[in-house]
Amino acid sequence: MRRAVVATVATAAGLALLLGYKSGGGTKAVNSATGSSPTTTSPSATPGATSPPPTTNGAGTTAYTSQLVSYAFGDIQLTVDIKENGSRSSDRITAVTVPRNDAFGPRSQMIDEESVPVLVQEALAAQGVNIEVVSGATFTSDAFIQALGQVLQEAGK
Repeated sequence: MRRAVVATVATAAGLALLLGYKSGGGTKAVNSATGSSPTTTSPSATPGATSPPPTTNGAGTTAYTSQLVSYAFGDIQLTVDIKENGSRSSDRITAVTVPRNDAFGPRSQMIDEESVPVLVQEALAAQGVNIEVVSGATFTSDAFIQALGQVLQEAGK
């Protein structure tokens, strides 16, 4: 009987401590190459960086390149080809390529290899930033969406 009382009190105390625990936030990623930690977990464009100027080919398609967007597990940059059809509302995204996709570690690289092609297909299908986040690749998805938004804003779409 005494053991049951002690076990019940210990369980209640442990539960109270667990429920009262205040988390310090998300986990911090560490760049295995440099040993440094990123300062933020939300995607952000490189400070002071500007997007390269758009390039136009003879077929009425303009290629826009985003700034390099940094996120907790790497950096990503997009180039989006937009076919201009006379009015901004009828312009079409014809291609999305990823000239830079620098994930910090092997796990992040594997996640990006699987998620980025899905995000590209989503962007082409949606013709905008209203795309689904890839499960298990939330940070990559958020950075991809931010880079896509930069490009579309620059293109006036």
